[in-house]
Amino acid sequence: MKSRTILGYTLLLLYIFVAFMVIAFLTREIVIFFLCRCFDAFKLSRSEMIRLIVYAGIATTGAWLSTVFANLVIHIKSSRGKKSSSNSSDKP
Repeated sequence: MKSRTILGYTLLLLYIFVAFMVIAFLTREIVIFFLCRCFDAFKLSRSEMIRLIVYAGIATTGAWLSTVFANLVIHIKSSRGKKSSSNSSDKP
């Protein structure tokens, strides 16, 4: 019984992983399509387009890192608040 549950969860995770991979592939294809359209529409050279992609990647990475850092700070502050409240309740 327990092995069937583990197998079910494993298959569910596999399905979710495959779904994310398909979504990522389709997103990549859509982005490449629009980049090619921008390449033609704005008459950008290949080096300008590569620079634009690199800057967008840097901005995306910076936004992701700032979000992770903010969540880490919130988590640390909330865990400190729990420690201080549990310590104060233990004291008479």
